[in-house]
Amino acid sequence: MDATEKIAHFVVDLEYEKIPPKAVEVAKTALLDCLGVTLAGSQEECAKICAQIARQEAGVGEATVFAQGFKSSAIQAAFANGTAAHALDYDHSFYMGQPTAGLIPAIIALGESVGVRGRDLLEAYVVGFEVTGKIVKPIPNEARGSWHSTGVLGTLSAALACAKLLKLDFEKVQMALGMSTSMASGIVCNYGTMTKP
Repeated sequence: MDATEKIAHFVVDLEYEKIPPKAVEVAKTALLDCLGVTLAGSQEECAKICAQIARQEAGVGEATVFAQGFKSSAIQAAFANGTAAHALDYDHSFYMGQPTAGLIPAIIALGESVGVRGRDLLEAYVVGFEVTGKIVKPIPNEARGSWHSTGVLGTLSAALACAKLLKLDFEKVQMALGMSTSMASGIVCNYGTMTKP
């Protein structure tokens, strides 16, 4: 099996009951942490600009744009909330970036729009975070810091977590991974600008 097949099998096969209790506890903490930093970051100019874009879209009100008093499409809510989550750089991180800034806003927006349970969100979070950790682990130390890992890893983790929420089959998960990989980007010259979050 190649890496894409292994990842797809993990996404499809993981069930909430198989997640260790400690991992569920950590996932709950990460979700609450992300909501907190998103609310704080929602007052930053970059987040307000993204919220205004979501408002102007006048999309179907299927997902909440946090601290802005309206709903938009799941895509625009995830965009605005993801920007707010990363605006202050306090988002939950690990040794290689902050994948939760993209991951959690995406699963909350999609989850709200399709009506999933809390345990489904936790399951999706674990899928996205675990795969991200596995993808990043073999990257050599000298390659770290030369790219904005949040933009890359957040894209991949969000796509896989949303694939889990949508209960995509093995082939569609592979397609989601391929498409998200081709869309992932992150350059460090954006650091210090509103573009980064």
